[in-house]
Amino acid sequence: MGITVADWTRSLSSWLAKQIETLDPGSFALVMATGIISNALFFEDHRELSGALFAVTSIAYCWLGVLTIVRAVLFRRALWADLVDPGRVFSFFALVAGTGVFGAGIGCATWTPLPRHSG
Repeated sequence: MGITVADWTRSLSSWLAKQIETLDPGSFALVMATGIISNALFFEDHRELSGALFAVTSIAYCWLGVLTIVRAVLFRRALWADLVDPGRVFSFFALVAGTGVFGAGIGCATWTPLPRHSG
């Protein structure tokens, strides 16, 4: 017989849990990279491309944020192991830098030029 829906669901659930447990803290480098390029394109006046990359940045930031929170709740020991591992702890700076780049992107997306004063 073939695989049942219950088996497939269990398998998917197990796979997803393993992915969250082993989530690399450096994954936020995706947010940094897409955000930096998006912001640069904004200032080079390529607004459509900038907006598309900002959408990717936004989705990645939110998704990775949720996964990191789930990891902190469900897999506290794995997260702590990363925090005390000298080879991995600096990867958490990608979260901090990604947040800064994402914030700058929000600033770009909501930026409106000030009216020029004539006089």
